[in-house]
Amino acid sequence: MSAIGFDEAEALAAHARTLLREARRGAGRSADGARRHRLIAEAMRLVDRALGAPDVGVQTLRAAIESLHAQARDAATTDWHRIASLYDLLAEVDTTPEVAHERALAHARRNAAAPRFEGIACAS
Repeated sequence: MSAIGFDEAEALAAHARTLLREARRGAGRSADGARRHRLIAEAMRLVDRALGAPDVGVQTLRAAIESLHAQARDAATTDWHRIASLYDLLAEVDTTPEVAHERALAHARRNAAAPRFEGIACAS
């Protein structure tokens, strides 16, 4: 596939976000499970394509974050390290208080998910 431009990447990402929202709407209904998985898979394909652009924008970064949330079964299986890194990038292009807040939450979740080594004696 050839490289895509910024505007096309943002359009693909906006469409991916729409698919992810649609997938979430039916998340609680088991009959919609196969459809939900198809929507998430299509959204992830679009996000991967959008991330291939030389420059990424707000829609692409938000779609990447949302796709990581969609892939996880719950908060415990969410890839908080990648999400926090994506929020770092998002904060560079979107300096709103909302993004700063979401970034802080992602970093807090990442830090909470980090392995704890308290109580392990170090040999000296």
